[in-house]
Amino acid sequence: MAPIDNSNIAPASKFVVVVALVVFAFSCTTAQARPSLEMRQRAQVITRCTVPGTAALTFTAHDDIRSCFRYDITATLRRHNATATFFFNGDNYGCIYDPENVKRVKHAYDQGHQVASHTWSHADLTTLSGDKVSGEMQRLDQAIERITGAVPAFIRPPYGNYNDRVLQIAAGRKQSIVLWDLDSGDSVGAAVSTQKSRYIQVVKRHPSTILALNHEVHSSSA
Repeated sequence: MAPIDNSNIAPASKFVVVVALVVFAFSCTTAQARPSLEMRQRAQVITRCTVPGTAALTFTAHDDIRSCFRYDITATLRRHNATATFFFNGDNYGCIYDPENVKRVKHAYDQGHQVASHTWSHADLTTLSGDKVSGEMQRLDQAIERITGAVPAFIRPPYGNYNDRVLQIAAGRKQSIVLWDLDSGDSVGAAVSTQKSRYIQVVKRHPSTILALNHEVHSSSA
């Protein structure tokens, strides 16, 4: 795989933090896939950082009551002069347009963090038709734009699953796919000590960069 340019991902002082949040969105219209040469292109798939000495922390967040941890996470990032990118869901455990969820999304954006897509309903995109894949992406993007004014440039497909159709539709939307090379294990209940150990082990194998998957809905991540 060719080296990946991370220049569009928000940098931090020592960390390039790509914080994956999963929030929930509101628009219910289905976007159509573009039947053009552009659609036959494939989106870039980002699996690692290319800037030496950086770490990309990604937080997947569901906008329900557990998303209160977002405030703790952004406070910690602020103390360390770090920025982040949050990947949002649209309608998984709750709707992104619920007043409290709108407040949380806007809080992340107003704190200087980047906002990105984790699709509308957290469906496995590889099981959907082209129209439904496009709708999953378009509805979430529309919600983020309505709330923050920003259009997501990055998308993390649920479960990390994608195929040629997903890559083509993402390319048509001018978005890149973001995965990870370290799973902290927070989503399956890994203790803080276990998560730290995983980071240490990865640092020993990849001393230059990390692209980590975390979830903001777990207290151990905050």
